[in-house]
Amino acid sequence: MNRLAVIIVNRNCLNYTKNLMKNLSVQTNRSFDIFLIDNASTEPGTEEFLSQIEGNTPHRVVRNRQNISLNKIWNQYASNTAYDFVSLLNNDIVIPENFIDDTLKIFNEQKLVTCVIHATNHPNYSTVKSKLDYVLLDPKQRVRQGWDLTIRTHNWINIPPSLQFYCGDDFIYEMIRRKNLRIAVALSSPIIHYQGQTRKNSSKEEDSRIRNIALKDINEYKRLGYPHVWEQLSPYSNVLPTFKNFTHEK
Repeated sequence: MNRLAVIIVNRNCLNYTKNLMKNLSVQTNRSFDIFLIDNASTEPGTEEFLSQIEGNTPHRVVRNRQNISLNKIWNQYASNTAYDFVSLLNNDIVIPENFIDDTLKIFNEQKLVTCVIHATNHPNYSTVKSKLDYVLLDPKQRVRQGWDLTIRTHNWINIPPSLQFYCGDDFIYEMIRRKNLRIAVALSSPIIHYQGQTRKNSSKEEDSRIRNIALKDINEYKRLGYPHVWEQLSPYSNVLPTFKNFTHEK
């Protein structure tokens, strides 16, 4: 059994998922398993792609018949102590070939680090480096980066079930901060994030429903006694892309 499980959820964003799977297929460190979860997609070509992955790779494909809460999916897989680490990735990200290797090296070097994220969409961090480079964030700093987080499974605390679809990432980072644990930001393996693609590929009716759920979840999160702050990015990440391609250190 590999030490790391990579969890990817797809819902009607097939091209992004295909690209991320290609990125993962060329990683310099292959010590990971992939759980590709399709959340009741209706996009043409999805079943063919899932069957191809299922028939030609060791990775596991899960087909949900309905749109399952991301919080529930994260709870299910991040509490799996068969793995030392679980990487929760949005499918609308682009990762370099040293993404996995850098992540595991940081965990090996920093025993107090419970979560590794990567510099994202930042013009100062667009170069893929051969030598590991990272920073440790101040434990008191409020950070939320839900599109890319890898966590030690023994530090995982389940997201409250009363949070239906949203605020799961808020809760994860709030628990890390309250426990005075450390977060590392990998700078030598930056990523690109095309923010919000699942919602952009939703119908107007579904998007309206999701917005209503989001408001309810935010209110519930506050009712549980946790502060909800909209802007909580690290200094090494931006919400939207500022470059199209990585450069590679010579």
